[in-house]
Amino acid sequence: MIIAGIVRDRPVPIPGPGLQLSNLSHARDLSSMLTLAVENPEGAKGTIFNCVGDRAVTLDGIAKLCAQAAGRPVNIVHYDPKAVGVDAKKAFPFRTYVASDTFLSSDTL
Repeated sequence: MIIAGIVRDRPVPIPGPGLQLSNLSHARDLSSMLTLAVENPEGAKGTIFNCVGDRAVTLDGIAKLCAQAAGRPVNIVHYDPKAVGVDAKKAFPFRTYVASDTFLSSDTL
């Protein structure tokens, strides 16, 4: 949803003030972590894994990084998930029903 909004010059909806931290992980790193868990099922059984790096970035920061990579401006629109009838825990990463019903027209998707 972030890149779709940026390349189409549409608003990029970010829940809350955009300060929630997230981690970006490379697909190769994630696959290595998952492989280790699969190869050691007894050690992984019943365990919760957080496959993240040691650096975090805000949701606003992710949108700004994507815009920088695309060489385009970003129009971040902060919203209150409760005000649009969405459980805050499900507001990111922008479930289809949030984006299509609230911020983006059908020609954007």
